[in-house]
Amino acid sequence: MSLKIQTSNVTNKNDPKSINSRVFIGNLNTAVVKKSDVETIFSKYGRVAGCSVHKGYAFVQYANERHARAAVLGENGRVLAGQTLDINMAGEPKPNRPKGLKRAATAIYRLFDYRGRLSPVPVPRAVPVKRPRVTVPLVRR
Repeated sequence: MSLKIQTSNVTNKNDPKSINSRVFIGNLNTAVVKKSDVETIFSKYGRVAGCSVHKGYAFVQYANERHARAAVLGENGRVLAGQTLDINMAGEPKPNRPKGLKRAATAIYRLFDYRGRLSPVPVPRAVPVKRPRVTVPLVRR
């Protein structure tokens, strides 16, 4: 009988040691792959301190950075449940990925021609004149 040590769900500590020993697992088919599957796969690289699985991705927190880097090298590109995993260190930007250019909203709108899509300006109509209410006297008997 083997005892399975339950790992924590906490993978969001912000101290430098924790950030540097955290692995991001992207493109994860979470409809098929469960937390226990992720723990089993990644525990062969070292002691897993925490594991959190979200829709389409997961984080694995290792006890030290060396184990995390070994997991990235060993598992990146692995096909799991029909999808190729995208694995990297959570605290580092992905290499070879360009940073997105941020533009002001006006600069983005200038790229498109919206004139053809606009409906014509509605012509204001004359406001109908209100007629006074006609009151009918009540006759009581």
